[in-house]
Amino acid sequence: MYYFYTRSDDGSKFYIQDQLVVDKDGSHEERARGGDIALKKGLHPFRVEYFEDFEGQSLFVGYSGADGKRKPFIGLPLMSK
Repeated sequence: MYYFYTRSDDGSKFYIQDQLVVDKDGSHEERARGGDIALKKGLHPFRVEYFEDFEGQSLFVGYSGADGKRKPFIGLPLMSK
């Protein structure tokens, strides 16, 4: 089992092999949400969807495995001009 999470301002969704794992859609301040998925050893395609509504752009995606430690693998403190 793996736990994946997104932390974003505003909405974000995270898919593995077209299966929705994290659904954090909507306009809101930065906060985290996660979901679990069982994965076999090997490569797995993933997709991240993100949108920005108003002020405060950020997106972080991470996971934890059997050890329970959260590990980020995407970190985009986004800045607007």
